Amino acid sequence: MDAAGNVDARRLGSTSRYFREISLPYIYGYQGFDLTLSSGAAPPESSEAKREHYQSQVRAACEDLLERLDFVISRPDILEMFKYVMMLGWRYTHARAQLGFEAGSQECKDLFGSIESRVSLLLRRTPNLKTFALNYLPVSNEIFEALESSRNLLWISVFPSQTTIDTTARLPLLPSVVNASLTFASDEVLSLWVILEAFPNLRFLQIHFFDDLTGIEPGVDIVARFNPFTSLKRIILERADPFDIQFLAQWIQESPSLDLTHFWIEGGRYGIYSPEIELLLPALGPAPLQVLVLDGLHQVEPSLLDEIAEVFPNLRALTLLYRQSERQTKTGVSTWPYASWEYSPHFRGFQQLKFFCWNFNVEIMEMTFHQTLRLFEGVPEEQRMLEDGESLADWNSIARVLAVYCPTLEYVAFHSGGPECTIRRTSSGGIAVTGGDVSTMFGPRLSEKDFPLSSSAWKILE
Repeated sequence: MDAAGNVDARRLGSTSRYFREISLPYIYGYQGFDLTLSSGAAPPESSEAKREHYQSQVRAACEDLLERLDFVISRPDILEMFKYVMMLGWRYTHARAQLGFEAGSQECKDLFGSIESRVSLLLRRTPNLKTFALNYLPVSNEIFEALESSRNLLWISVFPSQTTIDTTARLPLLPSVVNASLTFASDEVLSLWVILEAFPNLRFLQIHFFDDLTGIEPGVDIVARFNPFTSLKRIILERADPFDIQFLAQWIQESPSLDLTHFWIEGGRYGIYSPEIELLLPALGPAPLQVLVLDGLHQVEPSLLDEIAEVFPNLRALTLLYRQSERQTKTGVSTWPYASWEYSPHFRGFQQLKFFCWNFNVEIMEMTFHQTLRLFEGVPEEQRMLEDGESLADWNSIARVLAVYCPTLEYVAFHSGGPECTIRRTSSGGIAVTGGDVSTMFGPRLSEKDFPLSSSAWKILE
C-alpha cells in the first residue's frame, strides 16, 4: 500500500469492507486543499467587466475551498487520519492589486481571513499531522498557535503570499519540528525569518530566494534574539545572491555552536565569487562538515581545493559547479579555466573524500583514435567497434588521475548529463576505473543513495 497512490487506494477500498478499512489511512493520509479558479466562460472585452469577471471567480473559488474545509473539520474521524496537509492558495499574487485584492486591503482581509481561520481550526483538530505545507496564502501568528497542538509535526514548508506575523510577539514553540523549508518571494515576507525561533530542535533547513529579491536581512532585533544555526545539521540555500551570502555567513559565524554535517548553497543570478567563499569557509570552519556543495562558482582556481581542504580535511563529499560566464545564471556543463590534471594535485589535502562531482566539460568524440585508423584502412563499419578500455570521452582517465592524489576517492561524477566513474583499488595497488562511458550516462548512479546530485533528494530527518 505504501507504493499505491491516492487513486489506487480508493479503487482498492471500493472492492470490499475489509479492503476499505485497510485503504482509509492511505486515502486520507495525504490531503491537499487548493484555491482553484475555474476556466469558465471567456472574460468580457472591457477592462472593468473583465475585472468583475475575475473577482467573481476568485470569490467562487474561496467559497468552494471553505466548503471543503468545513466538511473535513466536521469529520474528526477523517481528521485523525491526516498525516500530510498542503494548503495551496492563489498563485497569481502579482495580479491581486489589479483585481482589487491588494495585500492589506479590507477586501483581501475579508476574503483570505476566513480561509486562515478555517485552516487554523483544521490544524487544531488534526492530532497526527506530520507534514504541513502553506503555499501562496498569508502566514500569521494564528497559524502557528494552531500548530502548537500538532505534537507529531516533523516538517513544515512555508511559501507565503505575505506575512502578518507580529515580530514583537513570541511564537509558540514547536519542539517536534526538525525540518523546515522557507521561500522568500517578495519584500512582503521578510518577517518570515522570525518563525525559525519557533523550532528549537530544527535540524534541516532549506531556504529559497527569488532572484529579484535583495536585502533579505531579517532585522537587527531578530538577529540579536536567536540564532537558528545552533541546532542545524543540514542547510540548503537556493538562489542566494552575494549580499545574502555575506549576511548569512556572518549570522552562521555568530552561532555559539555549530554541528552542521551537510551544507549546500546555490548562487542566484549573480553567482558566487571569491569574496563570498572567503567569508563562508571560515564561518563554517567549526562545523564537522561531511558534505559540501558550492553551485554557481565564478572563480575556480586550483587553489580553491587547497582552501577547502585546509578547512575541511575530513570532508566525505564535495561538489563544485562552475559558471564560465556572468550571463550563465543556472548550472550546466562548463569549460573550466584549467586542464583537469592541473586540479589533481590539489586533492592531496583531503583525508577521507569519497565522492567528487563537478560540471567539467569533456568533449565526446564521434570516433576513437583506433576507430579512425580502421576507417582509413577500409574496415567495414560493423567491425569498427570500441576495443576494451576505449571510450568516446576521457572521463575514466580524468577520474584515475584524481584518484592518484586522493587515495580515499571512490566516485567521480560529471554533473549535467555526464556519467559517474567508480574507482576501485586492485590488490596490486593499481587503480581500476569503470562507468565512464556514453552507455552509462543515463543509468542509475551507484552513489545516489549517499551522495545525491539534487537538493530535493536530501531526505527529511526524523
